Amino acid sequence: MDYQTQEEADDTLKEFIIEAVDPQYIEELKMDYVGYGNETAKTMLHHIKSTWCKITTREKGIAQQRLREPWNLIDDITSFERALDKSQAVCLELEVPVNDSDKVQIYVENMYVSDMFDEKEMVEWEEKEGANKDWAAAKTYFGTLYKKRMKYNSDMKARGAGFESANSFAQSKRSNSTSTFSGGVTVVSATSAGSRPGTPLEKATWVEYSDSLEDSLTEAKEYAATMESKADTTQATLMAKLEIAMEQNTKLLAMMTSGGFCPPVNENLTNNNQRNRGRKGRMEPRVCKHCGPDAYHEDDDCFKLEKNKSKRPPWYIKKYGE
Repeated sequence: MDYQTQEEADDTLKEFIIEAVDPQYIEELKMDYVGYGNETAKTMLHHIKSTWCKITTREKGIAQQRLREPWNLIDDITSFERALDKSQAVCLELEVPVNDSDKVQIYVENMYVSDMFDEKEMVEWEEKEGANKDWAAAKTYFGTLYKKRMKYNSDMKARGAGFESANSFAQSKRSNSTSTFSGGVTVVSATSAGSRPGTPLEKATWVEYSDSLEDSLTEAKEYAATMESKADTTQATLMAKLEIAMEQNTKLLAMMTSGGFCPPVNENLTNNNQRNRGRKGRMEPRVCKHCGPDAYHEDDDCFKLEKNKSKRPPWYIKKYGE
């Protein structure tokens, strides 16, 4: 960064400080005619800190407590090392004396408490010369051991998962005497419950079991081929029936188009239509002065009149008499 750029950056920082704090905190730095021209951002912050920001005993105690917070063993060792560096920086800013030797002491104490390192590894650290036990050396020594331990644990966990899966498979084979699938192929288990392929006899049994698996696979393939052949035959039959139905449908359409097809007559429908047509000219119901309401005739045509006795229909005679 050249001189001009540095001056511009410092002036910008001073403007931020002037706008951020109350005038009383920097009033002593302001000069006549030049204002804060004789100050830099660094001198202004130092003035505010030394004059107005008094560090209390309580704040120092909190900083020391944070420096001694134990390793939670959830975060990795690198995160714990960085936390110690940050806590040391806070202590120094608050004028709490903490050197690298103090930090190494806290660090190693946590290594003991973690139980991640055996006695041999801890003794080897303690026997190192003082010049080889500084902060950088401590991080390198325990950090390398930590990474090896994590890798070993990860490998063992993966291997254990593999053994567990294999053991589970073997147990399932021992517990099930037979296993049958829908194709009708039956697989017989190779060993009885509780046996393991350790002796020559058991190894021979596993060979027989392997051979039986190959035979079962062959039978399964043959069954699948048979089912596929049946499916092809069924499909061909359906296609033939469909072609016959389409041919018959074509002939039926041709007959209907040429007039050679006549649908059957519904006699009931015809009779109903004729009766409906016969009632179209019927008069509206009215009140007859001889027989009362709902009459469909004129007064002079009423069946109750003696002159219309000869016109009375059978239903009237049956109901009312002659």
